[in-house]
Amino acid sequence: MRSFSWSATSSIKSKCVALLTLWASITYLSGMRRILLTVEYHGAGFFGWQRQGASRSVQGTLEVALQDLLGHEITVHGAGRTDRGVHALAMPAHVDVETRLDCQSIMMAVNARLPDDAKVRLVREVDPRFHSRFDALRKIY
Repeated sequence: MRSFSWSATSSIKSKCVALLTLWASITYLSGMRRILLTVEYHGAGFFGWQRQGASRSVQGTLEVALQDLLGHEITVHGAGRTDRGVHALAMPAHVDVETRLDCQSIMMAVNARLPDDAKVRLVREVDPRFHSRFDALRKIY
């Protein structure tokens, strides 16, 4: 069994940070933007947050609406997951988009494509290194 010293781990961490920073810079220069969505949903009609094949999920519903609006494949990254039937008042989720639409226009256009039991309440642009799950400070249930 091989063990790693702190300096080896430190080196790996610094390389990972450098790669993530490079990726974020390339993403920013390519016209991709990271936006943070604050999502509200009534969970009775959903099989939870996470995409689940043919079952209706909050993540899948958001992805379909965003893909319809933006014309490119979208993956929505939530701050966490909820079970079937669970509601949320302010679930943070981020997504990388390639569009010149401002945040208010994105919110209005996505909401026009969403069903009544799911709405985006806030959209704002965030740093490309931001991650809704890993940068969450707290969760209230």
